[in-house]
Parts: sequence; C-alpha cells; structure tokens
Amino acid sequence: AGGARPGPARMGLRPEHLTAPAPPGAQVLRARADLVDMAGADHYVIAELGGKSVTGRLSAADAARPGETVRLACEVGRLLLFDPATERRIN
Repeated sequence: AGGARPGPARMGLRPEHLTAPAPPGAQVLRARADLVDMAGADHYVIAELGGKSVTGRLSAADAARPGETVRLACEVGRLLLFDPATERRIN
C-alpha cells in the first residue's frame, strides 16, 4: 500500500478485529446492537457506533440482542486507512 500523508482518511476494520469480550488493556467501543446474525460458533453483530454501522464478531457466549449495548474490543493496530478521494488503502 502507499505511504500515509496528511489529510482526511476513511477508517476500516474487519469484523474479526472488532470483538467481544475485550481483553485487558484493549480499546473498548460501546455500540447499540441493531442486528445479530448467528453463524455457528460465531455471532456477527451489526451495531451503530457514532452514527455509522459497524460489524463485529462475537462468540455465542458473548452475543447480544438487538437494542442492547455491546462492548466491542478494537484492535487498533489492525485499523485500515483509505484515501476518501481514490478509495485506495493508504496504510
């Protein structure tokens, strides 16, 4: 990917890098669960965070119900940054 440069960027994160429960010391985001999709041992929660829709992967034991607040651990080192004009990854 290209080098980072000053200016606006869009952030992306894969569902497997937005998880629950949060390990000690992890960045934790609180979001409202809108939809929960059960996929075997994993549950994918689609939640509202800061007015945007995000998808996280939870274990069945940590699954939430729609309307509940979920605590999602964010692996900051896994954040993806994109140039909003070209949509190319910049990190």
